[in-house]
Amino acid sequence: MLNKTRREIMGAVSDYIDAIPKSITLYDIDVTPTKSRVHPNDVSLRTTIGPKKLNVPILGAPMTDVTGPMLAKALSVMGGCGILYRHPDVAVQLGWLADVLEHRWCMVQNPVSLKQTDRIDAAERILKHHGYSTIPVKDENGCLVGVLFTRDVAFKWHREDTVSKWMTPLAKLKTAIVGTRFTEIRERLLNEQDCSVLPVVDDSAQLHGMYFMKDVVHADPSENGGKPLVGIAVGVGEEDVERAMTAIRMGAGIVVIDSSHGDSHDVVLQAERLVTLSAPIGNVAIVAGNVADVDGGGYLRLAETGVHAVKVGIGSGSICTTTGQTGAGVGMVTAIRACIEARKKSNVRPAIIADGGINVPGDAVKALLVGADAVMAGKWLVAASESHSAIENGVHEGRVRYRGMASREAIAERMSDRYGKKKNAPEGVSGWVHHRGPLSQWLPEDMELVRGGMAHTGSADIGCLHRYGALCGAINRYTSLGRMQADVRVETN
Repeated sequence: MLNKTRREIMGAVSDYIDAIPKSITLYDIDVTPTKSRVHPNDVSLRTTIGPKKLNVPILGAPMTDVTGPMLAKALSVMGGCGILYRHPDVAVQLGWLADVLEHRWCMVQNPVSLKQTDRIDAAERILKHHGYSTIPVKDENGCLVGVLFTRDVAFKWHREDTVSKWMTPLAKLKTAIVGTRFTEIRERLLNEQDCSVLPVVDDSAQLHGMYFMKDVVHADPSENGGKPLVGIAVGVGEEDVERAMTAIRMGAGIVVIDSSHGDSHDVVLQAERLVTLSAPIGNVAIVAGNVADVDGGGYLRLAETGVHAVKVGIGSGSICTTTGQTGAGVGMVTAIRACIEARKKSNVRPAIIADGGINVPGDAVKALLVGADAVMAGKWLVAASESHSAIENGVHEGRVRYRGMASREAIAERMSDRYGKKKNAPEGVSGWVHHRGPLSQWLPEDMELVRGGMAHTGSADIGCLHRYGALCGAINRYTSLGRMQADVRVETN
């Protein structure tokens, strides 16, 4: 009798274990290559979030060390969208928003200039101290009269000559009129002969800025009515409603209701408010999150509010300790697939944004493969010279500080109010990330790797990748030992 009871008990335990859903992370899987005729250069990374179109599927995380105005500008130029973090001072965040919206992609405003009567040695000083080899020449009224190309000057022999002798006069220059769309500027710089620089002037020849070919080669801006696409993060309080609506009226393209637990009453209620209030204005995407479950219920509850996208991921971030500290969390692959299955049952189908653990190009490919329409990155982007941490804290021994929004340091500075009411216990840590330089120097290469990963699956765009990802065998899982072996790297000097 005892043995029978024991067998029954063991059977019940086994059934219970088998019934527990498996939680799979991006780290547990890799993409299975297949026959392909797609070249990486032909892959499109375009995606949509509600009414907004992105040329690359990357959003800058609204974190204190990540997305400030400088990163939002740089990311917009590259085709993504930065989400300005929720600064405690509303005026500061809205001031950043205004600054980004006024930005002109790739245009150098107020460039260092010379006068016709200056000596050539003044140009040599500018070249040495600032590194500018193409210098506009203006008259006393600020009108452009020419451009000095320092490559044309042998400084050693002509330091005492005047700039007017060596400059290329305005009549021989190609220029652009104020208000010319960036697409036309880029087309001219890349395709017209003898057009490595385009000064921007008005009818009276007043200089407003300059475009350079080297700056537009990798530029592919996501537009928002002719202005940079930028978003802001808000909380769930009543004061955040006015913050959001002011931002929308100013021209913000995306508003993110940012919470550690999006499947909650306060977030759902705030989503309903902002969807309703923003509808008459239109042309803005409302995003809410984060959710993570195994049945997609959180996704459906937010979808029913009418939001344009739902952020997925709890405990997945590289500096997020929510799962370890609270025990709550679901692997990113499982959470995204749950949302995909739930979306099939709904008439309202907001986009899915993978938020957490997107640290390298391969992570983005895997998240997109299993169903995400875009990814939100923190650690990946904090490495840029334009990240808020690099701007505010500087670069130390080749590294940039990176801290979680619920780290002890952030809480001490009262920056963790995105989590709602007062918080004391940390659910994040601080660390350091290798500095990679200006975003324009390395993000194009990373996007080339994303395109390469998609080409391995024969996918020419994200829609094709989704269809491949839905097939049996599109992903393969590692055992723990297999993953250890796959992670072995050869050290190089």
